[in-house]
Formats: sequence, structure tokens, C-alpha cells
Amino acid sequence: MGQFTRYVEGTTRPPRILSRLLLLTLAGASVVGAVRHPTLDLVARAAILVVFAVLGMVPFAQDGRLDTWLEARQPLGHLMAFAVIGGSGFVFLSYFLSTVKSALIALAIGALATVAGLGRRRRT
Repeated sequence: MGQFTRYVEGTTRPPRILSRLLLLTLAGASVVGAVRHPTLDLVARAAILVVFAVLGMVPFAQDGRLDTWLEARQPLGHLMAFAVIGGSGFVFLSYFLSTVKSALIALAIGALATVAGLGRRRRT
């Protein structure tokens, strides 16, 4: 396996400006689509893509400062986790189920994941 280590261990990261432009383009296109046809699933997709784009673009989210900030403000961190998990679940499930069913299931999954995180945190 030694002859392949230069292929396996070497990771190439795209330039930061390229990844930021891609995130901005995806979030912008989803916002434009949500503004043109304002349905619940398109607005939720745009909102979750904007959140992911912001978390992917800002430097403090990548170097651990966001984790420290959210640890100091735990209710806000739990609310953000609920929104990200519930929103992502809704976007995923809306491709397969109706809007109401996917919203109910995604919100239940987001609430359960947040409560499980709270319980795990209190035990440690």
C-alpha cells in the first residue's frame, strides 16, 4: 500500500474564494426561486441553504469560534440545532412526501435530536 500513499493521503481543498462563490450562487439561486414561487418547501429550502452558506463562508464557523460561542449560549445553540436538523429533514422529506407530512416528521425528528443532545450533555 506504500506506493499509493501519495494518492490516498493527499487531500486537495478548493480555493476558498471558489467555495464561497459556489455557496453564494446556490443560496442566491434558491432565494430567487423562493421569491418567484413562494411555497413552503421552496422557502424552507432557501432558508436552510442560506444557513449552510453562511456557516460555510464565515471564518469563525470554520475555526472553532462558533462552537465556543454556542457553548456559552446553550439555548441559542439548541435552537440552531433544532432549526438545522428540522429544516434539513423537511427539505429532504419534501421530495418524497406531502408538505404537511414532511413538516411534521421533520419537526419531530429535530425535536427528538435536540432533546437527545440535551440529555447526553447533562450526563457528561
